[in-house]
Amino acid sequence: MAEVSLQSTGNPIALRTKAPKRFQTARAFLKNGKAVVGLVIFLFFVLVGILAPVLATHDPKAFVGLPWQPPSGQWWFGTTDQGQDIYSQWVWGTRTSMAVGLASGLISTIIAVIIGVFAGYKGGLVDAILNTITNIVLVIPGFPLTLVIASYVPETGPMAITWVIGLTSWAGAARLKRSQALTFAGRDFIVAAKLAGASDLRIIFVEILPNMLSFVFNNFIFAALGGILAEAGLEFIGIGSPMTPSWGNMLNWADHGQALLNGGWWWIIPPGLSIALIGLAFVLMNFAMDEISNPRLRKPPKLSKLKSVGGPYLRMTVPAAEEGDQ
Repeated sequence: MAEVSLQSTGNPIALRTKAPKRFQTARAFLKNGKAVVGLVIFLFFVLVGILAPVLATHDPKAFVGLPWQPPSGQWWFGTTDQGQDIYSQWVWGTRTSMAVGLASGLISTIIAVIIGVFAGYKGGLVDAILNTITNIVLVIPGFPLTLVIASYVPETGPMAITWVIGLTSWAGAARLKRSQALTFAGRDFIVAAKLAGASDLRIIFVEILPNMLSFVFNNFIFAALGGILAEAGLEFIGIGSPMTPSWGNMLNWADHGQALLNGGWWWIIPPGLSIALIGLAFVLMNFAMDEISNPRLRKPPKLSKLKSVGGPYLRMTVPAAEEGDQ
């Protein structure tokens, strides 16, 4: 019979060690075009928020120029109906809106992961109690609930709005995390961890959560986007601190100043376009994570890459069959 042998190309066979899974996911994320575009837009707004004291040219509440000045070399985004610098308001508003969105998204994600994963893993009475609480919160309309709670908070500043949004927007994600945890609860590696004496917390945080990181990331993306939109909606209708610059407050001020009737389009476009762009960034990053975590959405490798699978390290040779071999 023909023999199959593996021969080296001069040196002993060199084995490539795979990078840890988390680094492979990060590398695949950075190679995805949608992810790169979304990440660039996201980091742009994050940097604007962090560097707000440096980038802002004026006090956002100070009257520094003539009213209704269009964008120019002096006033990059124009001025308001009272002569305030819109560019400075946008810079400081970016810091407020991004901070509220990311913080409320983080709070919502943490609550959803803890309740959903723990309920799905434990099952039984614990699952029944946590699932009932989740269902009760889930059937209550989210934005009206946020509106009612925010209306009764004594001092509705950015911190209060952050906690209100974070504590009222976790139920849907918790339901999804529960269903995902249920698929892991009976798997062999979970059973082996239980037999080895691992605690419930160790199994959840060491065995289950690392296999759900892409889903947790997707949850955080949508929670953060929902936080930004909820903050903008609350501020636009007047729930919150009217003296704190944010994208929602800028739209509220533009509405009260009758920007459209006075032709002040430059007062509306910066906050509105910023909300649209950050939403686009989150959606693009979510699409990229879906492609990475779901093999069916990945593009097939190119033929040139398929030809170089063996690389310079291994070469498989099949000697010619001798007479009599079948």
